[in-house]
Amino acid sequence: MKNNFLLMFFILFFTRLFAQSVVINEIMSSNSSVLQDEDGDFSDWIEIYNPNDTIISLNGFSLSDDISLLNKWTFPDFSLFPNQYIIVFASDKNKTTNEFHTNFKISSSGESIFLVDNSGYIIDQVEFPAIPNDFSLGRNFNNQTEWLFFPSPTPRNENNTIGYNALTEEPVFSSDGGFYNSEIEVILSTSRDSAEIYYTLDGSEPSETSFKYTNPVIISSTKVLRAITFEKGLLPSKIITHSYFINENTNLPVISLSTNPANFFDNEIGIYVKGNNGKKGSCGDTANWNQDWERPTHLEFYETDETLGFSIDAGVQIHGGCTRILPQKSLEINTNNYGTNNIKYKIFPNLKFSEYDAIVLRSSGNDNSKTMMRDGMMHTLVKNLDMETMAYRPAIVFINGQYWGIHNIRERNNNNYISKHNNVNNDSLDILEYKYTVVQGSSTHYRNMYNFIAANDLRDTTSYKYIESQMDIDNYITYMISEMYFSNGDWFPNNMKFWRSQNTGKWRWILFDTDIAFGFSASHLTTNMFNKITNENNYPSVIFNGLINNIEFKNKFINRYADFHNSIFKPEVVIPIIDSIKHVIENEMPRHISRWGAPNNIVKWNEEVDVLRNFANNRLQYMNQHFIDQFGLNGVTTLNLNFPNNEAGFVQINTLKIDSNNWTGEYFTGIPIKLIALPNPGYEFIGWSGSVTSSNREITYVPTDSNNIIANFKIIEPTEIPNIIINEINYKSNIDFDSDDWVEIYNNSNDSVDISNWIFKDEDNDHSFIIPSETILRPDNFLVLVNDSAKFSSLFPSVTNSIGNLGFGFSGSGENLRLFDNNLRLIDSVRFDDKFPWPVEPDGSGTTLELKHPDLDNSIGENWQSSHSILGTPGKRNSIFLSFNNILNDSINIPSDSISIYVNINTNSNWKIFADTTWLIIDKDSIESGTTLKIFCSSNQDSLNRNAKITFKNAFISKSIIINQNGNEVYFINAIYDSSQAGKVNGSGRYLRGTNVSLTALPSDGWVFEYWSENDSIISVDSILTFKATKTEQLRLIFQN
Repeated sequence: MKNNFLLMFFILFFTRLFAQSVVINEIMSSNSSVLQDEDGDFSDWIEIYNPNDTIISLNGFSLSDDISLLNKWTFPDFSLFPNQYIIVFASDKNKTTNEFHTNFKISSSGESIFLVDNSGYIIDQVEFPAIPNDFSLGRNFNNQTEWLFFPSPTPRNENNTIGYNALTEEPVFSSDGGFYNSEIEVILSTSRDSAEIYYTLDGSEPSETSFKYTNPVIISSTKVLRAITFEKGLLPSKIITHSYFINENTNLPVISLSTNPANFFDNEIGIYVKGNNGKKGSCGDTANWNQDWERPTHLEFYETDETLGFSIDAGVQIHGGCTRILPQKSLEINTNNYGTNNIKYKIFPNLKFSEYDAIVLRSSGNDNSKTMMRDGMMHTLVKNLDMETMAYRPAIVFINGQYWGIHNIRERNNNNYISKHNNVNNDSLDILEYKYTVVQGSSTHYRNMYNFIAANDLRDTTSYKYIESQMDIDNYITYMISEMYFSNGDWFPNNMKFWRSQNTGKWRWILFDTDIAFGFSASHLTTNMFNKITNENNYPSVIFNGLINNIEFKNKFINRYADFHNSIFKPEVVIPIIDSIKHVIENEMPRHISRWGAPNNIVKWNEEVDVLRNFANNRLQYMNQHFIDQFGLNGVTTLNLNFPNNEAGFVQINTLKIDSNNWTGEYFTGIPIKLIALPNPGYEFIGWSGSVTSSNREITYVPTDSNNIIANFKIIEPTEIPNIIINEINYKSNIDFDSDDWVEIYNNSNDSVDISNWIFKDEDNDHSFIIPSETILRPDNFLVLVNDSAKFSSLFPSVTNSIGNLGFGFSGSGENLRLFDNNLRLIDSVRFDDKFPWPVEPDGSGTTLELKHPDLDNSIGENWQSSHSILGTPGKRNSIFLSFNNILNDSINIPSDSISIYVNINTNSNWKIFADTTWLIIDKDSIESGTTLKIFCSSNQDSLNRNAKITFKNAFISKSIIINQNGNEVYFINAIYDSSQAGKVNGSGRYLRGTNVSLTALPSDGWVFEYWSENDSIISVDSILTFKATKTEQLRLIFQN
């Protein structure tokens, strides 16, 4: 038997058979049609068998798929009789009544299952590979130590059917699936003379009752060809599926679904029909389509250029609520139980993700008979706002070779969606919907917040700040205003979904299912949504009614609407998006309409798209009046903004970036707005003129009847750029050690640098963090800029030289990080990547990107390394990495502070290690190739340099390295002031390098302390000045009489 003909499966099993033991007898990890549970689902299952002649109580016994959590699911008080079998569904439903259901699922790609007795001993264990769909893995009835694959599983019975331990070779197709202009002849073959090929053309899974292959298959119209190979004594091959599209022309991606027709259309098990085995749904009569049944399918995805994107086995189920009653239904595709862990393909080109556990093929929901694009259009419009939206891509679908029309590919808004969009652990989420129905986790935190709002007056600053710590206020405002602009008629509390990370996360709201909006009904155009969100009969109104009492929230809410009114909600922005999506699908609409009869005809479809345009043209005038009426405002006023030099900079109004001269917008009279002038590199801001006069870069302005504002900039003379560098980057934390994103900057010079009001940005110019005033970065000092101070401090409680929150994270696939001074002059930038030549380990492993040495060019990937320690070295010197062969009989110079040196051992000999001092610690006394030696050097508190010798010996030779550590130089710190009568200073004197200096200004009676200065620059206004000694310094302090 040749290896290229057969794939042998080896099952690793271990059984500790005690007297009176039970065993795992059979497992099914991909159950799509063999055994239904009480809910009608084809769940995975584990069969337990009692081979003894006595009754055995399973009370306290456990099943687990995790060796570190053996009591993951525990049996109730239940006894298994002699030679009795019991099925435990591995469904993640966690039930112990009627049927047994574990709180975990079995991986279809293979894993280990443990059976544990009530004393915690593993009494049976099975480690198995991927099991073919609808096959089981079980003990051979005639040889209990042998495990076989069974094409005919035997749940609750002895394994007395034919079993196999080898797989037949897959059939070979002469032509791949794809697009052809005429009929095609497909030859199926196998190199095994004794093997037979069977095939189908109706989408069903082939078996020995299907067509037996004898002659080439002629395909003259669009078909799905599925083939399997059988050979006596062997397990059937994997089913191979290819879809052939004959004379099919489209500009959209194509999805081909193939499945046994009964899975969709049978009255008993079909998911797409009313049938006779249904249940009551959200709307309409009892029907099969209301069941959340999942059926196996094979999915092929073809790109617009007709190339195959991916081909996988998956599960399919009906998706949605009331829209299940429509002729064309939405479908949900899941990958977890079919031997495919995830879809590994960039389905949505504009997203950074290339892996999905589920997608939805939406029939456009309630919009199915109108535009087929309404919900996707709205999500596209607001996709760049601070809000979770579902990516959208229209495609056409074929089911078993039959044209099924346009479906909109959408992300599935489950826990994995939240996890990857927000870099949080999907196991530690609270996800709620409607009022507070639990999807995952718990509603306790939300209900506590809700009740606090109901019981407290949020005009009180303390109460409002508390709520700010519980929910993401900016996200909530963006979400609410978007839904109000859309005039969603199927919302509040319906179609509401919100979530938080249980690890100190705030509640955020997800936009979804906006089909009954944007002019779906004629009344939507003029609907005043305040009537809905303030109506006390609507459960969620408590949150809005409480928050709107707070003046800070109210002004922010009003201004956020005005920002959107002046940007993404403008007709000249919205209508091109409508037209662009229309252009994508309009060539396909005639065929789609012919297939489904909805909308009635192409003329009607164009009229429905015009409804979207009309809504975009007119909605804002009604919303303006709604805001005026709701808050008693004095109307809308025009704001004119100018900056004479268009290249000099830009202005931010609230959240809106204005980068064009002679800009005009509308804001509400009397509602304060925030203006920030942001000069471009090489320019500085010199002041505002026109309706307001100020030299402050950031001002608050109250619009009146006349608003003409000018931002004035000028060119700055070039000066020497301070040597402040980006030194360490954490762009993707390990989920288990999530400090969120952070970046470390380092002063690689001999002078203190005032970095007050410096600006840190990523690649998005709208992402800016301004370093606080009075921030001085002293020589050889570090500062960590963090995105989430709470998360960072929980992992680094001793790091005090950090500031935040940034308000934005970094891309996990690389981007450009930039540091500007207060005149927006570029100081340093690093465009990192997660691919070679950049280190790849920091992309989620828990390590960070460290610059190997501060004097190296940090724009070059080879000059960076992965930190040796998990979590990196924020706020202190980076790791030092050396190669063993490069340092023998050489010396290493290191600074006086404590540091770890890591030596990569790249030698074939084994060495013993000896050190002649105690001020360095070596983590092992012998080394071998492929290991890493850690040398920890304590800080040198002496003023003199010191050295140590490390000797390496093998059986033949002895070699050594010398480590030279700088002494801790002594510096003189002195403070001077004009008059001894004014006061005095405590703390002047001699200090070792790196030690803390604390100077205290003590004014005399009648005098007050003003400030500290260095080189005529104010460095602090606090009477106590603290810093590390890095050089001899003379500071001046000013007392005022």
